[in-house]
Amino acid sequence: MEQGEQFIHDFLEKLIDEAEQGGVSDNLRQDMMAGLTQRLNAYIGTAIFQEFSSQDAKDFEKLIENHDFNSQEVQSFLHERIPSIDEIMAKTMMEFRDIYLNS
Repeated sequence: MEQGEQFIHDFLEKLIDEAEQGGVSDNLRQDMMAGLTQRLNAYIGTAIFQEFSSQDAKDFEKLIENHDFNSQEVQSFLHERIPSIDEIMAKTMMEFRDIYLNS
């Protein structure tokens, strides 16, 4: 698991523990992790795309269409095009947390 994936995994594990206070079976936890990972990735993706210029969005689409990239290249692209990406990610993850815990 790469560093970014591990960070998100740990974040979601803590989120489940906070919401469910640790009282879920391993099977349910796995299902919750899969669903929350998908939802968080979509939420983050939406926040990132809102920050892109139209040219950045086109360039990013070209990058991922080629299927010849790795997560380091994606991270480099994001940091280059969105200098405040770390703050945006942190804010987005906290918003996701608040929505999940308050629903």
